[in-house]
Amino acid sequence: MLRSTCAWQALHVPRVSLTDGAEAFDVTVLEAAGARRMVLFAVGGGGNPERHLPLLTSLAEHGCTVVAPHFERLTSLQHALGARLSVELRLAEGAGHFSFMNVPPPQATEPLANREGFLASLASEVCRFVTR
Repeated sequence: MLRSTCAWQALHVPRVSLTDGAEAFDVTVLEAAGARRMVLFAVGGGGNPERHLPLLTSLAEHGCTVVAPHFERLTSLQHALGARLSVELRLAEGAGHFSFMNVPPPQATEPLANREGFLASLASEVCRFVTR
């Protein structure tokens, strides 16, 4: 089972290449020991899910195998999925776009006073939602 300590940065994350028709794409996979659930994690507008590794690791620690595709930016994930399935939307007051990334771009300015606390709380809330 994975452990989400400060050593998460050194954690090797398995990446698999899948093919859909003629196109190939990468998927990050974190397999939980004795997994009871599977989570498909899609980065909000697209991009590299490894920027959210502590959240993904926390999900794996809570018994969820995580499959996180890498994909190009979308204009609206809610719009793309909303017609096919129920989408629950939540707002994080005061958080900026990069607040959700554990490794934000170097030029990013953080609006939250305690981003690490925010990320820990986010991981806890997401795990509660997924395992309910």
